[in-house]
Amino acid sequence: MAVAFNKTHCFAVGVRSVLALMGLGLALLGSHFLKPPMLNEDVLVWVNHQPITLQYLNFSVKRLTQTSGDSLNTKSRHAILELLIDEELLLQRIESLEIQREDPGLKKQLVHAVIDKVVTDFLKTPVEDQQLLTFYRQHQMVFENSKRVAVTAFRFALLTEAQQARRSLLVSERPLNSIHTALLSHLPSSPLPAHMLRRYLGTTLASMVLELEQNDVTALFHRPDGYYLVQVKHVIPAFVPEFEVIKKEVKAEYLRRGRDEALDKMLAILWVGANIDVNQSLIDPSLLSDKAEFLLSAAINE
Repeated sequence: MAVAFNKTHCFAVGVRSVLALMGLGLALLGSHFLKPPMLNEDVLVWVNHQPITLQYLNFSVKRLTQTSGDSLNTKSRHAILELLIDEELLLQRIESLEIQREDPGLKKQLVHAVIDKVVTDFLKTPVEDQQLLTFYRQHQMVFENSKRVAVTAFRFALLTEAQQARRSLLVSERPLNSIHTALLSHLPSSPLPAHMLRRYLGTTLASMVLELEQNDVTALFHRPDGYYLVQVKHVIPAFVPEFEVIKKEVKAEYLRRGRDEALDKMLAILWVGANIDVNQSLIDPSLLSDKAEFLLSAAINE
């Protein structure tokens, strides 16, 4: 192989060793997905017909040394170029051996690198406030604060005691001294959302509570350990906060969904452009057709 540079071994070997420890592992797995667009007129070398450009050399210098390419002397830049040639040769060797297909760990990292590239490209697009406002209006339920209810709950050993307590609560709209001893003290007094009510009261009793208005009292509910009664003290209806109040949350949800949609769109393009032959004796081809149609529909409707 013809080499266009004279190596200064003491320097080059030292720099190459340090840079290899710093970046070769990362370079093998990620650098090709990070390469900037190639300009043919600044190709420095061709490695088995694969170009390494001046632009990519400067990009690599900055990534590996955290300095600009102009700050390094010629020997240092040549050492990094040699490292990039090493990288290219090893990558080509990996491709020829199809290691990426045989090594599950490497395959997973390569797939993640492609996904990261799709996500990065999506995140580069600026997001205007009007886009977020439109998204907020179209997805009101996503940002809704659920209904919350503050309750007081009682447990009685005898049915007669529970019946008397319920009559008293319906008349007075508040617990009487005579039934304070039946109060469930572990229940928080603050308004609780539905899932927390179910945790404290159980599914059936919580469902009964959520149907009531303020100051209403549930019917008696019997369990093996006694008779239960719940009074609704305060109800905070479900509501959607104003856009300006939750603007950060709206943007986070917009970006999360946008990343998923960008990936679905890329997959739809790959599925439609791919030749996928199905062994119909082992798998129903309609299942894969449904997948392709779903992805394509999602891409068209984006």
